[in-house]
Amino acid sequence: MDGPLYQTWREGNFAYKIDAPQGDYEIELLMADVTKPATQLANLLGKSSGEKHSGETYFNISICGKQVETNFSPVDYGHYRTAFKRRYIVQNNDNCITINLNTIKGKAFLAGIKVRRL
Repeated sequence: MDGPLYQTWREGNFAYKIDAPQGDYEIELLMADVTKPATQLANLLGKSSGEKHSGETYFNISICGKQVETNFSPVDYGHYRTAFKRRYIVQNNDNCITINLNTIKGKAFLAGIKVRRL
């Protein structure tokens, strides 16, 4: 069950570097729209009532130096207030996989990463 994976997340601008042999990989980014009102989520109780909604969140995602999402917003794909996954096939030529999330508006967020060599 993936439920616990979505109970914590990282937000803002950030990057990951994963050491991996050269080759083709499937990268799965695990995300959850965490914009429910603070009264509904125990880990958000300290947030103000003027909390933003995911329609105000946009960010870019790049993997191995290639931009795979531009102006990404969970609302655009029907993921409002839900957990979801985005899969990408990438070629690793540098013995490491880099994943960058860069905020355009709001805060980029990520709950987990799955990496599988093809």
